[in-house]
Amino acid sequence: MTSPCHRDGAVASCAAMTTPTIRALMLSLVTTIVAVTVAWVADAPSSAVLKGSVLYRERDSLPDSAQVRVQLVDATPGEEPKVYAETTFATQGKQVPIAFALPIDLAKLDAAHLHALRAYILLDGRIAYVTRARVNVDPKAVPASVTILLVPGNADPVAVDSPAPPGAVKAPPPAPTRRTGPRGAQPPANAR
Repeated sequence: MTSPCHRDGAVASCAAMTTPTIRALMLSLVTTIVAVTVAWVADAPSSAVLKGSVLYRERDSLPDSAQVRVQLVDATPGEEPKVYAETTFATQGKQVPIAFALPIDLAKLDAAHLHALRAYILLDGRIAYVTRARVNVDPKAVPASVTILLVPGNADPVAVDSPAPPGAVKAPPPAPTRRTGPRGAQPPANAR
């Protein structure tokens, strides 16, 4: 019977033969894992295209000259909204829902901040429809598709519907006003 420790007819210590071999294999394996991990991190996408559509519920037709604008903004409470990505295009007579594709440079996004989409429909260069409510976007998990509901108006909802920052102190409720009696009548002089 031949031992696995026999080599070229000479007997060597199994521990002496296998220890350097195991060390070399382990070093090779660790080096390969590190190289693959570094390559994977380096190949992580630095850009993405967010696709979706904008729509509204009103039964209005858009003129051929209407434009759609979609933006990815910094929606962190207490921060000035910063536009990270934007696309504006003519509808060319298309009606809602209108598809869009928004290229995003993920390297520019701050992972510690909140990011949101906002959309507008412009008629004659003026905002006619706006995002109904903020549409949050996680840059680590960009959705395959998103639908943005618009409503008539021109107010920016990213600032309007943002929650208070963590740890913010609520303002006390207003002090109750003293009633003067039914329907504004003054109370009798002896009740004062």
